[in-house]
Amino acid sequence: MKKHIGEKQTRRGVILVLAVILLVAVMAFVSLTVDVGHMAVVRTQLQGTADAAALAAAQDIPVGAETARASAKSIALLNKAAGDPVTIDDSDIELGFFDFSAKSFVADPTSANAVRVTARVTNQKHFFAPVMGTDTYDMSASAIGMLNPRDIVFVVDLSGSMNDDTEPCWATDAITAQYSATSYSTVATDLMQRVYSDFGFGTYPGAEEYLGAPLGVSADQYAYAEMTKDDGPLTDTAIAATYRIFNSDDEPTRKQKAYAWIIDNQIASVLPNALPTPDSAVNFNYWSRYLDYIMRGTYVGEEPPPDDDDDDDYTPPPSGGPPTPPTTGWLEHPTGTNGLATEFRFQMLMAARVYNGGLWSAASLGLTALPSPVANSYPGCPRRGEYKWTWLPVNYDGDRIYNFNNPNTTSFPTASAPWGWRNWIGYRTYVQFMMDWGRERSPEFDNSSNSNPNLTGKTPLSALNPDCPFRSETTAGGVYQFPPRSEPMHSVRRALIAGLQHVKEKNALVTAGGGDRVSIVTFDGRDGWHGPNIVQPLTSDFDAAMLACTTLQAASDIGATTSTESGIDLARRHLRQKTAASNPNDDPIGAQGRSFTSKVIVLVTDGMPNSWDAEQTELDDYISANSSDEFYPTGYDWFNSVLMQTQQFYRTQRGRMYGVGMGLGTDYDFMDRVARIASTDVNGQSSRGSGNPAEYEQQLVDVLKFIIDRPGSRMVE
Repeated sequence: MKKHIGEKQTRRGVILVLAVILLVAVMAFVSLTVDVGHMAVVRTQLQGTADAAALAAAQDIPVGAETARASAKSIALLNKAAGDPVTIDDSDIELGFFDFSAKSFVADPTSANAVRVTARVTNQKHFFAPVMGTDTYDMSASAIGMLNPRDIVFVVDLSGSMNDDTEPCWATDAITAQYSATSYSTVATDLMQRVYSDFGFGTYPGAEEYLGAPLGVSADQYAYAEMTKDDGPLTDTAIAATYRIFNSDDEPTRKQKAYAWIIDNQIASVLPNALPTPDSAVNFNYWSRYLDYIMRGTYVGEEPPPDDDDDDDYTPPPSGGPPTPPTTGWLEHPTGTNGLATEFRFQMLMAARVYNGGLWSAASLGLTALPSPVANSYPGCPRRGEYKWTWLPVNYDGDRIYNFNNPNTTSFPTASAPWGWRNWIGYRTYVQFMMDWGRERSPEFDNSSNSNPNLTGKTPLSALNPDCPFRSETTAGGVYQFPPRSEPMHSVRRALIAGLQHVKEKNALVTAGGGDRVSIVTFDGRDGWHGPNIVQPLTSDFDAAMLACTTLQAASDIGATTSTESGIDLARRHLRQKTAASNPNDDPIGAQGRSFTSKVIVLVTDGMPNSWDAEQTELDDYISANSSDEFYPTGYDWFNSVLMQTQQFYRTQRGRMYGVGMGLGTDYDFMDRVARIASTDVNGQSSRGSGNPAEYEQQLVDVLKFIIDRPGSRMVE
């Protein structure tokens, strides 16, 4: 019995021991459930903190390492882990390079594109784990934030107005008047002196001589007529046979001989360094266009009876509704023996009215007072023994110094047309001539074909002309050769190179293809020889992109040459993601965007659009379906076409467009709308280009760096 009872008590003790063991096991399971779960929550909190801090720090890398670290710390403190705000030490914030292609991070605080942040907690107490002999735990989580790799397209305005500031027959005086009372009183003449130095023309403005002055003719609108009349100085027997006029010569022959004399004896003397060499036997057609350009035409002879329908040909502009877009130049060479298409018709009609005692005075027309119509006393007569009412010279080119958008009233609202420079031979009018004809036009050919790049006869301003004088300049990106320094074009070239050099430095240690890439797209007009152009496809060869900027030149002022919509559209197509479907032939100027990059367009323009592709109905339908206060009313197609492209880029390609106004002609109401619709505005405004030509380059450099230095960030690990 006792043994039996003892055995029973022994079994009760075993159960007690088993209960204790089971209790420990239960506590272990509770610890596993509660403490491990708690640790998982803390780790999630730490990872979220590390992610947020890395993203914040990466965005501030361009500002500086200290700012990046401060951002990481401040963001971390806004997050909690294990119930307390997270404090990050400097040693846990590593600046370095992340190679997106290789997926590798190398710490390098001197030059970084990424930040690795580690968030930690230490000596955190367990709830139940002490039962198992573990009282505290340490935990950390890391994240790498990287500056966004970008595909950046610089869309550059090459319209005719990009030469405006160095058009010496009107813009120089307008700029001088604007800055005469400031410390920049010589800014306009300084710009012109640079151009003169590039061409070897000596000191601005140089010698100037009135048409026919060596022959002693009057310095007025009759100078050409007096040179070429029956008993004029070119009929003298001492004149070489090449130039001598006979009374039997018709008007085209007289013009040929007179122009040849002016080229060989006056232009060659006054413009000794001008190219092509003033030689009528070699370059007659070229220099005759210059003479047509500056020629002051006039009527001579006995006037016809007054025309009661003088004003019938005048069509007043429509009243009401939206304004018409700005236009420039003439699209064709208007010529004709009667000269009516070659001069402003109102001038001729008013000149006739002066004879008849009309309402207009000669002085108001800028004309020398006309004589009374006394027989045989008309200036420039007789001609072939007659006194017929004749416009002189005949058959001359209609592209005149007072056309070509001279002046650009958008950029220079107080400037006046350069009527006073007619008949003046000199480097000033020749530089004006070259600026007006721009990089692409050959003056001696018709405007419908003279933009063909294969045609000879471009002015020496154009890089397409072998006589174009290139000069070496040191830039932020190295030493480059540039064509003459027309403005604001030259400032844009240099600033773009500085911006591209800045991109290059930011990507110095990144494997090619893994960082930023850049492209240069240009735009001007819209016809067979004009249009948007990819002069540098997307590349990580930043030196090649800089070189592509060196020869960017403004187009002629003939026609409408600001097709901003076309330039942006081409840039958008180039930024589309490259796939077998979007670019089946691997065309370098086709779709080249990468799937992992941000898409950026930087629009650099000095004026408002005046040429566009979209139809008004297309624009109206789009605006109706995508309402925004930033769009203009219906009819403003030249503005709305650009705003539509901007909104589509932002919404469908998630792209960012930055509009950078460059120069005096910028329409900031329009540029601000572009910035707001693209969400790149700062307090509702776009980037401001300087109105002072002396500050163009630095102002644009600062704007480009501001854009380049704010790429945003992304989590990469």
